[in-house]
Amino acid sequence: MPIPKEHGAWVVLYASFLIGAASVGRFEVEIPIFWVAVTAFFLARHPLVRLAATVPLLFYYQLGYLIPMGTVAALVLLAYLYLSGKRVERRLLGEFLGVFGLTLTAPGAYYVMQGRLDNVRFTICYYSF
Repeated sequence: MPIPKEHGAWVVLYASFLIGAASVGRFEVEIPIFWVAVTAFFLARHPLVRLAATVPLLFYYQLGYLIPMGTVAALVLLAYLYLSGKRVERRLLGEFLGVFGLTLTAPGAYYVMQGRLDNVRFTICYYSF
């Protein structure tokens, strides 16, 4: 993962964080968790910008249906993250969601190669699962 090299951005990020946290006048156990979340989102900024730059290519190559497919995958990921937060991701539902999310790449790859949607993509997803 690329580490942002903008020193000023790091300073602004953490100086703002410290000012906000210090203004309360006490330490709460939630603040380190929030610090990790802030850092994670800051680190995810560059990969997300690169991902967003590919969206116009979906329309150039007429692959707009990848957006709803990606939305389904994002919902599966959010459900998995929810289960992970409850520490039950290794149970049946969590394992099911994990495998289902991974097998969504099969109909996506089929769509990219064929350039159209048909019933074969559901069969591919079923057999991949």
